[in-house]
Amino acid sequence: MQLSELPRSGLLLTWLLSVAGFRLPAAAQTAGSGPAYKYEERMPVFPGGLPGENQSANNQRLIKFLDDSLYFPPQARRDGVQGKVVVAFAVDSAGRTRNIKLVKGLRADVDEAALRNVRRLERIKWQPGTQNGQPVTVSYTVPLSYGLLPGSSSPTDSLDLPQFNRWKMPVLDSWNLPHAGLPADKGVIYGACLQRLGFTSGGFYQFVRLVNLTTQQVFVISVKPAFKSQRENSFCYALPPGRYALSQYEYTSSKWYGGEMRTERLLKLPATAEGAPAAGTTRFTFNVQPGVAHYVGVWNFTDEGKPSFQNGKAAMDTRFRPGLRMTDLRAAVLAIPQ
Repeated sequence: MQLSELPRSGLLLTWLLSVAGFRLPAAAQTAGSGPAYKYEERMPVFPGGLPGENQSANNQRLIKFLDDSLYFPPQARRDGVQGKVVVAFAVDSAGRTRNIKLVKGLRADVDEAALRNVRRLERIKWQPGTQNGQPVTVSYTVPLSYGLLPGSSSPTDSLDLPQFNRWKMPVLDSWNLPHAGLPADKGVIYGACLQRLGFTSGGFYQFVRLVNLTTQQVFVISVKPAFKSQRENSFCYALPPGRYALSQYEYTSSKWYGGEMRTERLLKLPATAEGAPAAGTTRFTFNVQPGVAHYVGVWNFTDEGKPSFQNGKAAMDTRFRPGLRMTDLRAAVLAIPQ
């Protein structure tokens, strides 16, 4: 019985539940003999629910608990790993999570990350499942799919292919040379980013992964400096000419033990599972010309799954003018991602 699916940062959790030990009494197994038998069963209840809530809400709380700490090892992400790790566990008649085990592995680092996440359930006290009012053990089978989309093993578009998602050294050097003109072989982009986390971003950078659709090159630019938690941050970079697509937003949420890296695919259309269309049909894109300044707008990533891009050129030109004194920003090309 499939209960729920929830994608997160390119990962997918699919929950399949199987019930152990649920058996109809003999009286109910003999058709047409004796009085009608009333048979009732109730699944375990994950803590934190409200009285009378349905099973779907209960499942969503369980999914969120594991999803909040779902971890994709960086090396596996860089290697373009895709596939499923299947983990099983049981909630016993006392409401305790027992017998956590790996049913099907993907590779050692991903398997261990999946098991470590599920083992957090050992600290949780459930309301146990019952059969006709008697507590029973219920078994859960949990396939965790890494790098796949809901209902499909295909990427949403070409930018989801592994070659565009391996680890890439960020371009940390901003273009800020007040005494030099624009480079003849590159175009300069400038704009701002409204970041996701605010104060909880801590001292971590935030990045946007760009793909040059003309040359297939990947560039990772910083849209939030380290040690700054302000909501809006400006950026300015020199990039080779071509048509660029925004691939993903990469950020780190500050935790008491350090930080948790997250990524979000930047789509202008809802994700679909129908083949792998060209990146330009599903991604926000802009063009870069050599020897020209380009205003790329304010990139708003505050709401998950809802990237937007605004025009605030007049205020941005005032902010950048001291650092780009050799450039007439009034003549900058409007290149807000569309």
